[in-house]
Amino acid sequence: MIFLAVTMGFFAESLRERIADHQKEKEAMVSLVRDLQKDTTVLNGLIKVYMPTHNRWADSADQFINSLSIKGNERKLTMALFNATSWATYTPPEIALNNLKSSGTFSLVTKGKVKAEILNFNSIINVYTRYSEFLAEVEHKVDTANTSLITRRVQREAVEKLYLSNGKNDFGFVDYKSIPSNITFKTYNKAVFIAYLKRIDEVDNLLNDMLGQYKAIFAEEVKLLTIIQDEYNLKDEQ
Repeated sequence: MIFLAVTMGFFAESLRERIADHQKEKEAMVSLVRDLQKDTTVLNGLIKVYMPTHNRWADSADQFINSLSIKGNERKLTMALFNATSWATYTPPEIALNNLKSSGTFSLVTKGKVKAEILNFNSIINVYTRYSEFLAEVEHKVDTANTSLITRRVQREAVEKLYLSNGKNDFGFVDYKSIPSNITFKTYNKAVFIAYLKRIDEVDNLLNDMLGQYKAIFAEEVKLLTIIQDEYNLKDEQ
């Protein structure tokens, strides 16, 4: 009887642990799904709103500088240059992924498809992170060179008006009214502006490469979301 009681107690404890592990596993998946759903919205905005708008402003900066006189078009040129160097910062949904790793919950994931897809997604994020660090360095150099054309005072005023827009302009593009009417440039040498365009072109090429990264992450997120929701029957809970 004692042996039977001990054995039953052992099985009962094992059952409780399995139930607890399954609960932790599902909670981690629910958290990951929420992060991924939010992130697909962010990526959708980057792909469909930010990149097309930024491309148009990069083209406008090129057109304005090559076709207009610098003197008398300060506000228009500043608006184009400011928007052509407005960088969107994307942060991957690493919170839930890090929780999976640090808490040891990943080892509790019982679904093979989910486990494999999480690893694929993590690999894509790692590639993006390395590329984005390189891009950030190039963007910083362009921002630094910008101060040879436009005073810091004007940049501060434009940024201040941007943040006073109450979140209506999430990607950092300014309108004509945001540029001070009395703006003057540090130089009116057109050759200097044309040289600066080359820097913008360099980042523009890198950003369009980054667009491929955004699309790859988005596609992988959609795939991972579908697999998690199917494997854990989470569609009705969202």
